Amino acid sequence: MKKTLSAFDYACKVLQNSAKTQKELIDKLAKKGFNNETINETLLKLKKYDYINDLKFTEEFIRKHIEAGEGCNLIKHKLIAKGIEDKQFDSAFLNMGLSEEKQYYFAETVFKKKLSLLKNLPKEKLYIKMGTFLENKGFQEEIIEKLLSKIK
Repeated sequence: MKKTLSAFDYACKVLQNSAKTQKELIDKLAKKGFNNETINETLLKLKKYDYINDLKFTEEFIRKHIEAGEGCNLIKHKLIAKGIEDKQFDSAFLNMGLSEEKQYYFAETVFKKKLSLLKNLPKEKLYIKMGTFLENKGFQEEIIEKLLSKIK
């Protein structure tokens, strides 16, 4: 029982610094040397107190990264690396009401900001640079094409 308590204490300490996904926490506890049974007991206790909740984590992550000017493809890629499954991402995305129209609005905001910095480039170069920029930011192809049509 002592190991479960110390695993719980360690997990709380980790969560105190920043929110983590369940997978990230499992990895940290395993790296610290806790066995699977102890980790599972700790996770149950953390979920009971709502200290870990992958859906809430995902929604907050999406919100922060959209505000930082990132598109859903890039955000999804980052969340998958943190152990969030496609269905959890899709569920969070739906819960947040991020329609294609809203995604377009966010992309357009980023697009206009970058465009103002590159306005002196010839149209061909501008088109290529903006396309690459939006793609690297993780915006969907349809949205990129709509925005790039404003340059032509």
